[in-house]
Amino acid sequence: MSGAFVLARDGNCNRVWLWAIFAIGLTLLLLTKSRSTAAATIIALASVQLIQAQLRTKIAGAVICAGLGALALWLLVIFGFDRLTDFRDALLLGRAEDSDTLSGRAFIWPELLTYANNHLWLGYGYESFWTAGRIDDISSTLGWGLREAHNAYLEIVLWLGAVGLVIC
Repeated sequence: MSGAFVLARDGNCNRVWLWAIFAIGLTLLLLTKSRSTAAATIIALASVQLIQAQLRTKIAGAVICAGLGALALWLLVIFGFDRLTDFRDALLLGRAEDSDTLSGRAFIWPELLTYANNHLWLGYGYESFWTAGRIDDISSTLGWGLREAHNAYLEIVLWLGAVGLVIC
């Protein structure tokens, strides 16, 4: 998708197809509701534009963006949008109901930390923690199915312990 954007902007041939590929890719990315991936892609595309622009264009772009941002905020206030709730919902891509607990992850981590404390120094072995028995025990305790820690650092501690985490 990013490649299509850069090629469509700089290339001469098949620009329409490249813009279509970019638009389809961006639409599909936003439909996944993956907040970090969408933000990273948008930041990457903006960074490419910023690096390629001349200084005058950068300054003019900053002034125009600031003015348009202020105008947009003013219009939202006039039309009665709640600044906190509506902006939060927009930034979280419609997943605001799970944001307080990080999609339930805050309940997973204390449960897994009890297992990590049992084998704190060396862990359970590389990719050896998630056995069928442990998955059943943890899933029944939490009340929903689970087969990963949803945290890379905690996953490393479960696999390789504190020693493995420090080495990584």
